[in-house]
Amino acid sequence: MTDGEKEFQSRGRRMLRVRWLIWGVPSLVLLISHFQRIAPTMVVQDLMAAFNTTAASLGGLGSVYFYTFALMQIPSGILADTLGPRKALTAGALIGGAGSYVFGSAVLIWVAYLGRFLVGFGMSLTLICIMKLMSEWFRDNEFGTLTGLTLFWGSVGALLATTPFSLMVNGIGWRMSFQVIAMVTVAVAFLVWALVRDRPSQLGLPSPKEMQSEERSPEGDKPRTRLQFGLKEGLKETLLNREIWPTVCVSFGLYGTMVALKGMWITPYLMQVYNLSRERAANYVLLSLLAGLIGPILVGFFSDRIRRRKLPILIFAPLYLLMWFILVFWNGGKPPLAVLPVLLFMMGIFCSASALTWACAKEVSHPSLVGVATSFANIGGFLGGALMQILFGHILDLKWQGDMVNGLRIYPPEAYQAAFLALALVAAVSLVSIFFIRETHCTNIYAGKLRAKSESKTGKIRQVVS
Repeated sequence: MTDGEKEFQSRGRRMLRVRWLIWGVPSLVLLISHFQRIAPTMVVQDLMAAFNTTAASLGGLGSVYFYTFALMQIPSGILADTLGPRKALTAGALIGGAGSYVFGSAVLIWVAYLGRFLVGFGMSLTLICIMKLMSEWFRDNEFGTLTGLTLFWGSVGALLATTPFSLMVNGIGWRMSFQVIAMVTVAVAFLVWALVRDRPSQLGLPSPKEMQSEERSPEGDKPRTRLQFGLKEGLKETLLNREIWPTVCVSFGLYGTMVALKGMWITPYLMQVYNLSRERAANYVLLSLLAGLIGPILVGFFSDRIRRRKLPILIFAPLYLLMWFILVFWNGGKPPLAVLPVLLFMMGIFCSASALTWACAKEVSHPSLVGVATSFANIGGFLGGALMQILFGHILDLKWQGDMVNGLRIYPPEAYQAAFLALALVAAVSLVSIFFIRETHCTNIYAGKLRAKSESKTGKIRQVVS
C-alpha cells in the first residue's frame, strides 16, 4: 500500500467519525423544532384564557406554524442546495429563538401569531438541511436508517414537550417557559455555526462516494456529475417529476393527520372527554409519543435491510388507518382509558411510514437536487397538519353545545368523534397514492430514468427514420 493510499484511508476513517458530529449537532435543532410543534398543546387552556379565543381561532394559531412550514419547504430546499446547510441552519435557529421569545411575551393574539410564524419560519429550515448533510456525509443505503435516527431526536423533543414541559409551565408559567426555550435555541444556533460543515471536502476529507471504488469510476460518476441545474431549472425539474407527487399525497394523509392530533387537540380531548388533569393528560401524550422514538428507526432499518421503500409503506399505512377507525368507532369516540395509550402508541408506530417518503423523493431525483426534492415531499405533511388543525377546530365549534367552565368552551365526545372521523377519511383517501410510488430499491434511480428516456427517444427516431 502506497503512502497516498494510507493517507486516503486515514482521512476516510476520520470522516466516518466526524460525520456523526456533523449530523448530531443539527439534530439538536430538530429536537427543538419538534418540541415547538407539540408544546402549545400543553398550554391550550392557558392560551384560550389568555387570549379569550374559540377552538377555531386557537386552531388557527396552532396551524400558523404548519402553514409556514409548508410554504417554506421549497425555499428551504433551495437554501440547503445553494446557501448550504450550515448557514441556513444557523439563521433558522436564530429566527426560531426570536419567535419563541415573541410568543412567550405576547399580550395580543396577533403578536402570538407573529411569534408562531417566526418559530415556524426558522424551524422549517432544519429537517431539509439535515437531509442535505446526510446526502453529503452518508451512503445512499444508510439514508433510511439515518432518517429514522434523525426523527428519533425529533421525537425526544416532542416527549420533552409533554410531562417535562407541563411541569416547567406549572413552575414558571407558560410565558417564561417559551422564553427559556428561546435562549436555548439561540445557544444551539451558535453551536451549529462552530461545528457543522456542509461537506467532507471543507475539512479536507473524502466523501462516502469517493471511498467506494465503484462510485469513483468514471462510469459511476457520469450521471451524478454531468447534469447540473440552476435555480429555475432545478425547480422545474422537481415540479415536473411525476414520481415525487405521490410522496406528497402520502405524507399529507399520514403525517398531516397525526400532527393535527398530537400537535394541538389530543390534550384538550383527554382533559374534556376523560376529565384528566393537564399533568395526567401529558403523561398519556408522552406514552403515545414514545412511538416516535421507535417507529422511524424501525421502519427505516427495515427498509434499508430489505432494500425496499414502497413495501414498508404498504404494510404500515393501512394499519395506521385501522387505528384511526378504532379510535372513531369504539364507544362513540371514547375508547376505554386503559386502551387509549396502546392505541395512540400503535398509531405513532404505523404513521412512521411517512418518514420513507423523503427517501423515495430523494431517490427519484438528481443528487444535486436533494434539498429541493425532499422539501417538496415534506410539504404534504405540514400542509396537511395546518389544514387538519383548522378543520378539527371548526368541527368542534360546529358541534359545541354551549357548555363553558371558567370561560372555556367544553366540547362533548361526539364533537371529537366527528373531528376524528374527518381526519380518518383524509388518511384513507391519501393511501391510494401509495400505489403510484416508484420502488427505488434504496438507490438513486435518476440516472436510469435518464437512460430510459434517452433510449425511448432514440427508438422513436429510428422508427421514424426507418
